Amino acid sequence: LIIQDPDDFGVKPDVNRLRDLALNDKRVQQMLGVDLNARANETGADGLGGERRAFLALSFSIPAPALNAALRDADQFGVPVVFRGFVNNSIFDTQAALEAVFGDADPLGFGIDPTVFSRFQIETVPQLIVLPEPLEVCHSEGCGADLIPPHDRVRGNTPLDFAFELLAQGEGAAADTAKDILSRSRFR
Repeated sequence: LIIQDPDDFGVKPDVNRLRDLALNDKRVQQMLGVDLNARANETGADGLGGERRAFLALSFSIPAPALNAALRDADQFGVPVVFRGFVNNSIFDTQAALEAVFGDADPLGFGIDPTVFSRFQIETVPQLIVLPEPLEVCHSEGCGADLIPPHDRVRGNTPLDFAFELLAQGEGAAADTAKDILSRSRFR
């Protein structure tokens, strides 16, 4: 008896393409209780690229009340929220986490992109990342070997209006972006 290695039949899965297909599938969005495409169209976003120059990195490990407040705060500023991945790599566990955060209310939109976490070396959340220029497409696999783009960041559980004010008053690379976001926020 000879044990054979599994044969992939010459097909190497494109994990990024499969992830994008899953996230754009209406059934997956329905199970998660969000419509990422409608949310992106509503805010004029085309993902984290395009003209987006700020985003909020979060995790489902944040207590539900704090996560709910952070998502609502980001919504007020039109700042996309990004998570590293699904809870336990499961759509169903992620749906359960969303229900714990929002109860019966409609959940707010968010994105799942582990490359943002590797690109900006995000180890703790929440973190607000603000860039002076739109985020360029990364060139290395998983974005881990790309240079970190110029940016400012605020770490910790602080209201976004305070975080943007802090960055706007500073002399960092993205102070002008923070001022612009503050002037266009739904709080004003």
